[in-house]
Amino acid sequence: MKPMWTDTNGGGSESDLQSATEMATLGRASKSAPFTNSLGMKFVPVPGTEVLFCIHETRSRDFAAFMADRNRGYSMSGDDADEWRIGEFEQVPVGRGVGERAEQSNHAVASVSWLDAVAFCDWLSKKEGYTYRLPTDREWSVAVGIPQEGDGTPGVLTQIGIADVYPWGGSLEAASIKGNYADAAAEAKGTGLIYIKGYRDGFATTAPVMSFPANALGLYDIGGNLFEWCAGCYDGTDPGATDRSLTKSRVVRGGSWILDDSARLLSSYRYADHPTNRIGNVGFRVVVARSGG
Repeated sequence: MKPMWTDTNGGGSESDLQSATEMATLGRASKSAPFTNSLGMKFVPVPGTEVLFCIHETRSRDFAAFMADRNRGYSMSGDDADEWRIGEFEQVPVGRGVGERAEQSNHAVASVSWLDAVAFCDWLSKKEGYTYRLPTDREWSVAVGIPQEGDGTPGVLTQIGIADVYPWGGSLEAASIKGNYADAAAEAKGTGLIYIKGYRDGFATTAPVMSFPANALGLYDIGGNLFEWCAGCYDGTDPGATDRSLTKSRVVRGGSWILDDSARLLSSYRYADHPTNRIGNVGFRVVVARSGG
């Protein structure tokens, strides 16, 4: 997948800067043990990081709670602002099941931009008093099981890669794969996707979170279902996502329901996308800081 955009925004707004300042003062409370927050999102510590990861991708119903709050302090804009709620791919719902409303769905929310995801984290932080944010590229590598990846910018690390290491921990044989990728169900729905030969996960597009086995750290869909936004820039700058100026592309990781490409299924694969883009195979996962800062 290649990023598709024309960057016309040269700087952040006053409200962006205010939000960043407010976030810097949050997080004085700490979390170190597994917990479930007010939205029913479950978090667990990930050894080798200073954060707890949500065990699942952010669900459509989680994002709907954010959008329903009139005091959220953020307005989605653009012709695709409703795609998270009504999006389809070849007449198959994305981000919800057939006949299901996104507001009640346990499917992973799709078609949300990096800015949308960051705004959700800001809102949740203010709501609960903890520092919620997107994971850094490094934290995501630890979570997917490649803490040995080494140093380098996300772009460099993608070029280097780690051969034959996949999120499900096995080989690229269909019998070994565990997760929501391009499969025979997509073919049967006539989506036109090239699918993994011999593999069937049962979902033509998104799936409810936790539909497949968790990895060794207890994290679900760390590969497959949706690509996930990370905090930092693809060139390695701004790992903490304090810059909202939209001048640089952000890191996206994890594979999705649309993928069959062996190179892009690797745990070490990531790509760059513009922070305002909304795509039907990209969502996000939230982490929470163990302590303030």
